[in-house]
Amino acid sequence: MSEEKKTFIEQDEFCVSLTISGDDLAPDEITRLLGTSPTEAYRIGDPMPRRNHTFTAKSGSWSINTVRSTHDIEQQLTELFAKLASDPAIWKSLSSRYHAYLFCGVFLSWFGHGFSMSPSLHRLLADRNLEIVFDIYDEYDHDAK
Repeated sequence: MSEEKKTFIEQDEFCVSLTISGDDLAPDEITRLLGTSPTEAYRIGDPMPRRNHTFTAKSGSWSINTVRSTHDIEQQLTELFAKLASDPAIWKSLSSRYHAYLFCGVFLSWFGHGFSMSPSLHRLLADRNLEIVFDIYDEYDHDAK
């Protein structure tokens, strides 16, 4: 049995997504309020196709995702929010009615370093009352010399 050689990334990579979810969430309403179409959206009970299986949505969900790239988190979030409504009243309403959060995937090419976010980005997220979740993965070759 041959073992596949893992390909390691040469630069850090990132992806981000904004998800809004709730049992009574109507994806069309979120699209109208935020002014852009989602990457994925489901009402409670809708079929959710995944790789080799279809699941049933246990709650409503609206999400917009970026593609994994070497563009850092700050750049990806800034570009993402440039597409969305900025009215604080909309965000206050959404965050009071639904669970709204940001997911940030961080894929490190090497250990011993990190990333930063500017105060203006912190303010943008706080003004929208968004939780931020980071998943950090190491993608470097531990055996490389």
